[in-house]
Amino acid sequence: MSTSEVFERIVNALEKAGIPYMLSGSFASAYYGSYRSTQDIDLIIQATPEQLQPFIESLPKAHYYVELDSALEAMKHQSMFNVVDAAAGWKIDFMICKSRPFSQEEFARRRRADLHGSSLFVVSAEDLIVAKLEWAKMGQSERQLEDVRQMAGGYEFASVVSAYARGYEEGSDEMQSAALRWLRGEYVNKTAARQELDVRTIIDDGNVYDNLKLMARFVHHAGYSGLFVCLDELVTLYKLQSAQSRKMNFDQILRIINDVLQGSAEGIGFALGGTPDFLLDTRRGLYADGAIQSRLAENTFAKGGLADYSGPVIRLQNLTPDELLVLFERLRALFAGGDPAKFLVPDEALDTFATHCRERIGDSYFRTPRNSVKAFVDLLSILEQNPKADWRSLIGEAEIVEDRGASADAIDPGMPLDVSDNELSRLQL
Repeated sequence: MSTSEVFERIVNALEKAGIPYMLSGSFASAYYGSYRSTQDIDLIIQATPEQLQPFIESLPKAHYYVELDSALEAMKHQSMFNVVDAAAGWKIDFMICKSRPFSQEEFARRRRADLHGSSLFVVSAEDLIVAKLEWAKMGQSERQLEDVRQMAGGYEFASVVSAYARGYEEGSDEMQSAALRWLRGEYVNKTAARQELDVRTIIDDGNVYDNLKLMARFVHHAGYSGLFVCLDELVTLYKLQSAQSRKMNFDQILRIINDVLQGSAEGIGFALGGTPDFLLDTRRGLYADGAIQSRLAENTFAKGGLADYSGPVIRLQNLTPDELLVLFERLRALFAGGDPAKFLVPDEALDTFATHCRERIGDSYFRTPRNSVKAFVDLLSILEQNPKADWRSLIGEAEIVEDRGASADAIDPGMPLDVSDNELSRLQL
């Protein structure tokens, strides 16, 4: 008998008896991508004695072996009973859903899925991970604990996630808070982490990237595609006066680039944002590292208006006046919830505002548009809260200041390459 037939028969019997259920255990793990060979089916059910007895009696004795007394006893103690599908040689574990709030909420979060040709209810990915941690804590299956360790990628990481789950179950805000502090890298020393979570490591400058990879594996097994990390304003590294500090950070970036380009880090991607000088300056930018420069080399054919968006470096072009106008239009639509009838300003106001910005700061209003965009958002906010205000007079009074962020990022060419007493000299990615 095939797996799909085993599932179809038992699910049909449960639904015919009106017993709510959800699939858990190894088959649920396989559904979410963590396959392990097994012939045990784990089902959590919410049944009354009036539902359970007819369900047991409806199972053909020629095909199934089950003891009614054991099932009713499990119902009384909110424990587990077994049904053996003799025809297929499969064991089906029925676990009575516990009355504690967490178990009830877990059951409410179940989701319908298509598995082995049957449409049935499956535990959510997040609750499945919590269940694995709980089963391991209870000592029922060392394999379950090892599964979680592999999913999370590290013993300490799994211990912290387990502590958070335990705190959630027990209603301990302190334990949950401590676990989140650890995951955020907020512990400054190992002593406090050991006292509060019984772990011997913390997330610090030396292992933050490794823990990002662990988190990526964890969220992947929780049902997501992976983790995408955005590191913006990396021009800060370019400003570091200490050559040693710059090199330490660039070495971390080289690790990231190697892992991503070579595919050795699964389920994680990075977007690094910085100015052209941060990338191209061969004295103190990323290109000061020859290994990074060779890996980020741009397509030599990407010139004369041709762009290559498949390479590791994407150059963001300045907005044109027309593109900025489109941005204003979309911001207006956003404030209106997409309903043209609720637009706070007419089309005329968009052109008037763009003209006002150009008269105040010239081409900078669209080349470095941060202040122009902020001023337009401020205008819409005032009009939203003061419907009687006149947009014409408000635009005429608006002060638009040129954004000098790019020039502020510039480095004095005469400045020495290594100044150890700079306030950022110890900054590390």
